[in-house]
Amino acid sequence: MKWSVKSLFKRGCFVVTAVTVASYYFLTLKWRRTYLEFRLDLSSSEEFMESQSSWSWTTFDAVKASHDNTDSRYYTKEKLAPWIERPTNSNEYPGKNGDPYVMKNVTAGEQQRLDEGWNKYRFNELVCSKIPFHRTIRDDREISCKTRRWKKPLGTASVIIIFYNEAWCTLIRTIFSVLETSPKMLLKEIILIDDVSTYDDLKSPLEEFVKNLKIVRLIRLKERSGIAPARMAGARASTGDVIVFLDAHCECANGWLEPLMERIAEEPMALISPVIEDMSYDTFSMKIRKTRDVPIGVTNWDLGFGWGYQRKRSADEPTDAVIKSPVVVGVSAIRKSYFFELGGFDEELKFWGAEQLEISFKVWLCGGTLEIHPCSHVGHMHRRGFQYDDLADEIARNSKRVAEVWMGDYKEQFYRRWPRARFIDAGDLSKQIALRDKLKCKDFSWFLENLHSDMYAVPEDDVVYWGQWATGTNGSAVCFDSGSDVFKAMILYPCHGETGNQLLMYTRQGEMRLNAEHEWCMVQMGSKVTFTSCVYPEGEVPEKQRWKFIENLFREIHLFPIFQREK
Repeated sequence: MKWSVKSLFKRGCFVVTAVTVASYYFLTLKWRRTYLEFRLDLSSSEEFMESQSSWSWTTFDAVKASHDNTDSRYYTKEKLAPWIERPTNSNEYPGKNGDPYVMKNVTAGEQQRLDEGWNKYRFNELVCSKIPFHRTIRDDREISCKTRRWKKPLGTASVIIIFYNEAWCTLIRTIFSVLETSPKMLLKEIILIDDVSTYDDLKSPLEEFVKNLKIVRLIRLKERSGIAPARMAGARASTGDVIVFLDAHCECANGWLEPLMERIAEEPMALISPVIEDMSYDTFSMKIRKTRDVPIGVTNWDLGFGWGYQRKRSADEPTDAVIKSPVVVGVSAIRKSYFFELGGFDEELKFWGAEQLEISFKVWLCGGTLEIHPCSHVGHMHRRGFQYDDLADEIARNSKRVAEVWMGDYKEQFYRRWPRARFIDAGDLSKQIALRDKLKCKDFSWFLENLHSDMYAVPEDDVVYWGQWATGTNGSAVCFDSGSDVFKAMILYPCHGETGNQLLMYTRQGEMRLNAEHEWCMVQMGSKVTFTSCVYPEGEVPEKQRWKFIENLFREIHLFPIFQREK
C-alpha cells in the first residue's frame, strides 16, 4: 500500500493527539489519586485501592467537597466540634486505639481483685479499670463515611443510658465517649437512669461526678423496673428531637451520632441502629468493621435474638448506604414524637428480655423501617455467660406478651418451642392490642414474607413427633442435645424440660429439625451426628438429612412429646 505525504501527516497528527490526551488523563488521575492519599492520610496507595474497589471521579469530587466549607447546606467541621475535646496522649497506654490489654505477671492482690470482678460484674473489671476513660478507638470507617458531609438541619439528641449496679469504669467511660465524640450542636443532654442500684460508688460519688457535667442529668427510679420501664422514664424526661438509647457499657467511635441524626431527618419513621462492635469482656478490644461485614439482627420462633448475614451487596453499592434489618438491638435512635406515636416500649415488659423484639415488630408492622447505618459505630461489651438465670419466668412472660400481641396465629410456633410460657399469666394486653388496631398494623405474615423468610414454620400436617428424645427413666433421663455449638457432635445431656437445644421435630419428609437461631437439620458426619442448615422447603430433602423412624429400634428411647400425630 502506498502512503501519500498528506495521509502520513494526518495519521501522525492523530497519533500525537491521542498520546497527548492519554498522558493528560494518566497524569491527572495520578495527581488526583496522590491528592486523595495526602488529604486522607492513607498509609499507602495499596491501602487506598483496597478500600476503594470502584474509584471514580465522583469520589474525588466528594472528597474535595468535604473540605469545602462554603456550601451552607452542610455543617462545617467546626460546627460539629464535640462537647469535650478528648485529651491528647501520644504515649502508649492500656487499650489505646481499641487494642486488647492483657495483664502480665499478676500479683496475688491483683488476682484476688480479678476474681472478685468476674464474680461481681461478669467481665474483667480490673483490666477495665486500667484503661483510661478517654481512650481512643482506631478510626477504620469506610472512606465514604470519613469524607461524608452532613446536611442541615439535624435537630438535637437526648442520649439515654440506663444502668443497674454497673461497674464505675464502664459507666464513666461510656459517658465520656459520648461527650468526646458527639457534636455540641447536636447533643442536647445525657440522661442517666438508675434502676435502683445498690453499689456505694453509684450513689454519692456518681452524684458528685455528674455535678461537674452540666449536660448530664441523673434520675433515680424509686423501684426496680427493668429495661423497658427505665427507658420510658428517660424518654419522658428527654427534651431533644431524637432519643438515642445506649447501654452503660458502650464506647462510641468518632462520627457515630451524625449518621443516625441525618437518617432520621430524611426518614422520620426510621428506628436506626449503629453498627454494634463487639467489645471483649476480657481484654476490652474493639475494632471497626467494614460495611460488607456488618451483621443484621435476626430472631427465631422462641423470640431470641441473634446476628445474621445481610443480603449480598452489589459491587457498585455505596459503602455508606443504610442496611435494612429485621430486628435491632437496644442501642438505637428514633425521633421522639414518632416513638410516642408508637406507644414507646410496652412498660409491662419487666426487668429484661423481649423489649427489642417488641419495638422492632411494632415499627415494621405499623409502617416504619429498621436500619443499621454503616457509618455509625458503637462498641458494646457483652458480659460472660447469661446473667438473668433467675429471671426465666419474667423473660417467658415478656416473650409471651410480644407473641400474643404481634404474632397472630404464628404464636403457636413460639409456644411449641417454649411450652411452659403457655401457662404463664401475661397480664393485661388490651392496651397493646388497641394500639395495634389503631395504627392499622400489618399481620405477622408480612414480616415473614418481606423480612425474615428463613423463619420457616413447618406445616402442622408435616409434623410427626415434636419433643424431647430421651433414654433412661424419668428420674435419670438424658436427652438428645445439640450442645452449646450445633456444629459439633450432638450429645446426651440430662433432660431439663426447657426445650431449646433439646427440642427436636421429626417430619413427614424424614427430617430431624432443631430450631435455635436458625432452622437446623440433623445429619450424620462420619462417626458423629451434628447439624447443618435445612434444605427443605427451598429444595428436596437431601439423603444425608433424611432419617427413618423404626419403632422396634426405639425400645429404649422415650419421647416426651409436645406434639404427636399418627404417621
